Amino acid sequence: MCLVFRTLWSSRLHLLFVLAVAGLLPCRAMGQSSASNGKLVGVADAKIGSPGHTQEKAPLKVTLEVDRHSYRVGDEISGEILLKNTSRTPLYLYAEFDWGMSGSDSLFARDAVTGTDLPSSLIGTALPPPPSSKDQFIKLLPGYIYGVEFTCSLKELGVAKKGTYDLLAWYHSPIPTRYGLGLPIFSSEMGAIDAKPTRIIVTD
Repeated sequence: MCLVFRTLWSSRLHLLFVLAVAGLLPCRAMGQSSASNGKLVGVADAKIGSPGHTQEKAPLKVTLEVDRHSYRVGDEISGEILLKNTSRTPLYLYAEFDWGMSGSDSLFARDAVTGTDLPSSLIGTALPPPPSSKDQFIKLLPGYIYGVEFTCSLKELGVAKKGTYDLLAWYHSPIPTRYGLGLPIFSSEMGAIDAKPTRIIVTD
């Protein structure tokens, strides 16, 4: 099972500090709202693919970071999915992060040689209930970063043999605008935002 260990907060000035102390307690920037740690839950195997585009003018920038770029078959992989508010106004994100298009984050591997998407077990199965409180959203100020850390096995990403693979991640809100409780949320209507692919090499 792939789980988020903690949420991460940072301003532009503190990004390098957060990455340097990734093993410590969460870093929360002054003025931001708080949220409980999210869980990213692995469920039944299925095949997923990229949304097929990156939204160049989207108010968020998505970044995928991994603990290293060389693994052995059977290893676990740890990393972070970071969301940066690139707009000039505050933006609210749904606080409950989960895997799959019914959740907030998608992560899968692609064979870098053949271009084949591998079957991932990190697929959500049900949409969350409509938010009942504004406290279920995270206020992300302009230039600030919110993120989650994850750890999962390469097997959960469909990587079962040596080779070169690209890890792809994207963020998508499961909440429509009409359930935003009047807040300027990043909604499901805004689509999915890709992170730049991260290449890894897997050996025996």
